[in-house]
Amino acid sequence: MGAYKALEMATIDGARACLWDDEIGSLEAGKLADLVLIETSGIEWKPCRDPIRNLVYSADGASVDTVIVNGQVLMRHRVMTGIDETWLKSELERVATNLMDRAGVKAGPLWPII
Repeated sequence: MGAYKALEMATIDGARACLWDDEIGSLEAGKLADLVLIETSGIEWKPCRDPIRNLVYSADGASVDTVIVNGQVLMRHRVMTGIDETWLKSELERVATNLMDRAGVKAGPLWPII
């Protein structure tokens, strides 16, 4: 599958599969505006002859600069807005540990760490 089809599957095709293509999945008047702004100065963007192919084949989450969901900025310049990241990290550890304990799952490295 090509890069363009992969991006379509992640956007408009995904919205269609969820039966939400009338509300999300593409930038059109009347649809919810969810945007991800990408920083293209990193090495994974060079050369940038085709930004769609760079995005799909070379970039990762580190390229995300700003995230806007339904018009609300959730992350600006790689800093989450409206949430304390220190608290969130602590809460994620607490919840994950609780779930693992309740499920009886022992997590840890398979090899000794020295």
